[in-house]
Amino acid sequence: MGGTAAAGIALAAATVLLWKNRLPRIASLLMLVAGAGITDGIIGRYMHNGVDWGSHLVGQLTSRAIGVAVPAVLAVVMAMVFVHDMWPKHRATRITAAVAFVLPVLIAGLPGLAGSVLGSAVDTLRSVTVSALGSIFGGA
Repeated sequence: MGGTAAAGIALAAATVLLWKNRLPRIASLLMLVAGAGITDGIIGRYMHNGVDWGSHLVGQLTSRAIGVAVPAVLAVVMAMVFVHDMWPKHRATRITAAVAFVLPVLIAGLPGLAGSVLGSAVDTLRSVTVSALGSIFGGA
């Protein structure tokens, strides 16, 4: 089973969990996997276009506010929201799942050590999920 197929299964499972208001942490992790795996198709294009637009907007706002464009602020803030909501004794919501869905695309654009560390963490989660789903549903 390929990464895109596993991402599709993760997206479908997370959507059902969110629709039924069940297991929001697991739904958020599944959305993170889906966001990391969906790169093509209409969902992937819309996600990348939306992230590009949001990063450009944040870059414009930070440029006017502090004098230099810092589009990475969006990725840092969303990563902080995701980690905070997933931390023990905190509550994950549908917003957490939405943040998790776009976070891999934002992380891919982060420069330096932060992008490298966070990117490898997302890749590890994706590969573990692909292996697990491949074992469950069959496939290579």
